[in-house]
Amino acid sequence: ELNIQGRPFDDDDIESHSCYLVTGPKEGYFFFGIEPDGAQDRFYCAKTTDGGKSFQFLGWISPSLEEAPKYERWAVYSAVEVSKGHLVAALRRKISKRRGKIQRLNWIDVYESKDSGRTWSFLSKVADTDVVNSDHNGNPPSILKLKDGRLCVTYGFRAKPFVMCAKFSSDNGKTWSEPIILRTGARNWDFGYSRSLQRPDGKVITVYYFATPTNRDQFIAVTIWDPDKVK
Repeated sequence: ELNIQGRPFDDDDIESHSCYLVTGPKEGYFFFGIEPDGAQDRFYCAKTTDGGKSFQFLGWISPSLEEAPKYERWAVYSAVEVSKGHLVAALRRKISKRRGKIQRLNWIDVYESKDSGRTWSFLSKVADTDVVNSDHNGNPPSILKLKDGRLCVTYGFRAKPFVMCAKFSSDNGKTWSEPIILRTGARNWDFGYSRSLQRPDGKVITVYYFATPTNRDQFIAVTIWDPDKVK
């Protein structure tokens, strides 16, 4: 059971999605989600200073239930610390109704906090992860800070041509480049959920699940690529 001090919700609401940033031997930011009373997911930031024995609730990332209708969703997130106390989080977004009409959209947004996770604000849209009115659920992002200071988000685009992509930001997430293609050839929309890390030699390892027309069962795949070649 998580010991989250100051939390404004019940234990029963906590979801399994999580993300964490280690900032010291016993310190780190943790990002959790809740789903209160069947409403849409809502995400928040907490911090530990005792190696995970306890957590302090810091602030909400996504809007309150009063500000966002039930048919909007924030889910499956990834975060980085771009400088001391300046956090940037990428979230998977979905909406199933717009202006009173059924219109399904899937995309990735980024939010930022400049006060160590206490308050958050919308920063920018990164990319669409599917076409309009698709029956699928979009794809979650993985965000990392490269050694040259750029931010990088990797994700899967779950419509034809079914590709793994990456985008870059040189201004801490305010604007984003055009996508580069990391891999093509998925047999259908069921792929993605990437996680990316940068190696000491500067190359990026992007891990995801995938399937091809000749290997139809999903498998764990890796693409190793050089971000310096796409500046």
